[in-house]
Amino acid sequence: MSNHEHSGPDQAGQVIESIAHREQELQVLLNGAHTEAERILNEARTQADQLLKTAQQELLQQAERQKKTSADQAQEIRDRLLAQAAKDAAALEQKALANRQKAVETIVQQILPEEQ
Repeated sequence: MSNHEHSGPDQAGQVIESIAHREQELQVLLNGAHTEAERILNEARTQADQLLKTAQQELLQQAERQKKTSADQAQEIRDRLLAQAAKDAAALEQKALANRQKAVETIVQQILPEEQ
């Protein structure tokens, strides 16, 4: 029994030593997992920041395009209205000229009546 009693504490020491060694291995793996998780999170944050910047740039570009489109449409409307106003003014000028001619003829007839 002396041999058995002697090997018992040695075996227990070996088991404890094995458990301690395995604990150290697991701690190393855990530390590695934490480091990898932190790296992945940082990479994800960087990608998210880049996506946000890209989205903001696209929104600004879209806003500029809409602004230009609106300005172009406003210019087209303004040009169309000015063209119509010029056309209307020319028509009114022609009408006024015709009315003036009739007025002159009427005045001349009143001043110098034709003999019938």
